[in-house]
Amino acid sequence: MYPNQQQYPRPGGGGGASNPPYPQQTPYNASGAYPQQQQQPPFGGTPQYGIGAGLTGIYIQLIKILCGGIDENALSFDIGNSSTAYTTQAPTSGPLLTFMLNIMQGYDMQVQDLQQPESSALFYHRLIEAFKFAYAKRSELGDPLKINTTDLIHNLTSKDYADSIRAKVDDSKTFGFEYYGGTWLDRYTVGTAHLSVVGLDGDAVALTSTVNLYYGSKVLGPETDIFYNNEMDDFSTPNTTNYFGVPASPANYIAPGKRPVSSMSPVIIIDKESKRIQQVLGASGGTRITTSIAQVSLLNLWFNKNIKDAIDAPRLHSQLLPQEVIAERGFDYVRNLLFFFFSSY
Repeated sequence: MYPNQQQYPRPGGGGGASNPPYPQQTPYNASGAYPQQQQQPPFGGTPQYGIGAGLTGIYIQLIKILCGGIDENALSFDIGNSSTAYTTQAPTSGPLLTFMLNIMQGYDMQVQDLQQPESSALFYHRLIEAFKFAYAKRSELGDPLKINTTDLIHNLTSKDYADSIRAKVDDSKTFGFEYYGGTWLDRYTVGTAHLSVVGLDGDAVALTSTVNLYYGSKVLGPETDIFYNNEMDDFSTPNTTNYFGVPASPANYIAPGKRPVSSMSPVIIIDKESKRIQQVLGASGGTRITTSIAQVSLLNLWFNKNIKDAIDAPRLHSQLLPQEVIAERGFDYVRNLLFFFFSSY
């Protein structure tokens, strides 16, 4: 956040915003696992109470009905040597979250890195660059049921590809948007909510729901008193520009039966050996969702912050276009970044 700017809304896992100020909204509502989670059985394990098979099967059947019969396996990837993360497939931004974390995993991050001005500035510089490369790839994302995203998803989830992108990060400078390969992004959305639930029987749910913009279509159902969504606005329209004045994405053009690209990227992270839950995360905040979840996950898993402190910590956001970095008020590392770059010359 720039010193003279209005405070931006602070969604649960969301952080940062685009340059124009937006109205205030409800404070963050995402959460991690309960503090008592170490007493739970393994993820999806045998329930302790009387439903027999736990609630997992009920959730799965309900989700299948709500999704029109679409049945997809979660996207999974390793975090370090001890954790496995599960997130959503395209056209959500689960693959982008995977890509961001894979890039950052290749750095030798230590807890003390955030305790010194120069090392903390370097960490956040690298994180911002990872965000930019990920959002460049977002312009290629679309519904895999309608367009071929096989190579894209393979790259976004490949450790080798993350290594090759990490090699392009220059620790002493940044670049114009052309360097990162992207030319557009989707508009800011503010009609999203997230719920994280961890049960005593080992079940976990990370559920993100959205009507897209404020009050969706602004049309109220006469019988239900529920606002209709305007999810069609998540698609790109040829020969138009979005909120930020940048071109539409051909991979996200409207087509019959097609799902629009979304920033939603709920994630569940478990310990590889014990299968116990480590994180259940998600967020609201449009394009800020993915960068915010990445930061919370990194602060909790790599820098040993408890889940509340990781969520409460001020954040940075960059999505390649517009070419700017947004820092929340109270983000002391902005001064460290300036110190780091000026001392490099």
